[in-house]
Parts: sequence; structure tokens; C-alpha cells
Amino acid sequence: MPPRSDQQKKTPTQSSWAKIVGSVSDPIRLFALGLLVIESIFSLVYLSKDRTDSIKTYYPWGTLLLMLIVIILIFILALRKKETPATLTLPTRPIEGIDDFLNQILFVDARINTKNLLEKIKNLPSIDHPLFRKAINLDYSEFMMEVENWSKSCVIIDGPDNDDFLFELYSKADRNVFSTCIRDYIESWDGEFGKKLLKAHEENPSNASVNRIFIFEAISDVSAKYIEIMKNHNKHGVKVLVYIDAWHEDFDFQSQQLKDFTIVDDGDVIGETSLMKYGERQTCWTFKNNNKYAIVKDTYDKLSHRADKLGEFLPKLNNA
Repeated sequence: MPPRSDQQKKTPTQSSWAKIVGSVSDPIRLFALGLLVIESIFSLVYLSKDRTDSIKTYYPWGTLLLMLIVIILIFILALRKKETPATLTLPTRPIEGIDDFLNQILFVDARINTKNLLEKIKNLPSIDHPLFRKAINLDYSEFMMEVENWSKSCVIIDGPDNDDFLFELYSKADRNVFSTCIRDYIESWDGEFGKKLLKAHEENPSNASVNRIFIFEAISDVSAKYIEIMKNHNKHGVKVLVYIDAWHEDFDFQSQQLKDFTIVDDGDVIGETSLMKYGERQTCWTFKNNNKYAIVKDTYDKLSHRADKLGEFLPKLNNA
């Protein structure tokens, strides 16, 4: 970090009088203020002509007082004026230029950030080293891959950020959650994070319904520990289904592209777990993509129609 300069100057702030002068320099305010001054002068002239009639006496004074109050209010509003931040909406048209990219995709104020961004690019160091150029190319390639995902309404999140996102998603689900859990990931429900997710389901303020299908290749893969995990889901209000792939020759789950996924609020958000490495989950989150929803919903329906409710599955397990 560079040393702090003692000679760094503070940005001067405007005085109250400067704010007032600046505010009344607006043509509309000048016009309104001019009218008030003219009416005030007219009232004073009218007042000086005849004092015998009580209405003529007090009416101009009331008018003058009212005008003064309005003027004071204008000054007060000028002092308290604040800029209203611009609201940004999701892109509904092709991105045009860097400003549009920043506003529509990155949701930042392009008026402030474009100049800063271009300045940083302009001042990139010229380092004559092949590995530096290679590193820049790698970063650029990764960035373009992210942009490609964004164009498909998809965002890839991993590590602790993904865990936080999933917890918030389950906590704020409005209507329903449909998800799968394959054997590779079932252990995650036995830890603190799994318990946190179940609590999010149980305490969801909208009482969103939750359905989860636990998927195993064979019935021999279902251990006593996994049974306890599924029973614990039931205790937290989750409807549990169990799918044994070996029991259903008419549907080959292993050949499906989608395996571990979550559907929230009828496809408003879809999460597909793409990696589980060293205990960290990586998920591709897709938002309001009808094509993606149709594919995922089809897979989920085929699974749910063949799966057993936990209560129906346990006798089959005991008899196997």
C-alpha cells in the first residue's frame, strides 16, 4: 500500500448560501421567485391605498405573509435536495457499447465507472515477458466465458459465496423448491451447512413447499446413515422421495446430463451442481430461462414419477 500523503487536499464542500444561489439559478425557480416578488410588491402598493376596509387591510398582509412562507420553503427544499439514484433494470435488448455493458450487466453507474475502467486499461504496464502476456490472455478468456454465461442468464458461483447464495435462496423461496441429491453429495447434509439449509426450509416465511429426491444407483448404496439424513429432512417439513436407478430400466438416470439440481419457484431460479471438490460446491445458477426450465422439469418429473416416498421405501429396504 502506498504511503499516505500529508499534503492531500480535502474536497471543498459548498456553503449553505452557495447551495441556495445554485438552486435558484434554475430558470423555473427564477420564474416562480419572480412571480412571488411581483405579487409581494403589488400587495404592498395595494395596502397603502386604503386602510378603512378591514378586508382590504388584512388580505394583502395575509397574501404577503403567504408569499414569504413559500419563499422560505423554496430555500429549505433547496438545502435538503438530494439526488435520486437511477434504477437499473434487467437488459431487454442487445448490449451496445461499454457504457451499456456496465449499466445493463454489471449494474454499476457507467457515467462514473467507464472513464475509470478505460483509464486503467490505458495505463496497463507494458511488460515484455511471455508469461505475463499468457496470464493476461487466461484472465481475458475466463472473463469472456463469464460473459457467455451471462448471455444465457447463468452465473457460476463456487465456494463459500455459493453456500451463502444457496442459503439465501432457500430462505427467500416464495412458492416451492424441487431438488435432487445424488449419493456423491449426500454427506453434505450431515454437517453444519446441511443443518443450516434445513433450518432455512423450515423457517421460510412464505412456507414454500420443499420436495427432494435422493438418488442411488442400487439399494445396497443406501446406508443407515443415509436413512437418518432422509428422516431428518422429513422432520424439517421436507417431502422426501427415494429413487433407485437399478429398479427402473425404462429410465437411465446415469445418461442424463442433469443430475444434482434445484428448481426454485417454478423455474425462476435453477441451480445445477457442476462440481463438488474438497467439500466446496460449484453451481451454475440460471434465472428465468424457459428453455432450461423445460429440460430440468422434464428430468425431475421422470424421477418423481418413479421414486418412492420415504415411508413406502423403508419396507422395501428392509425386505431387500
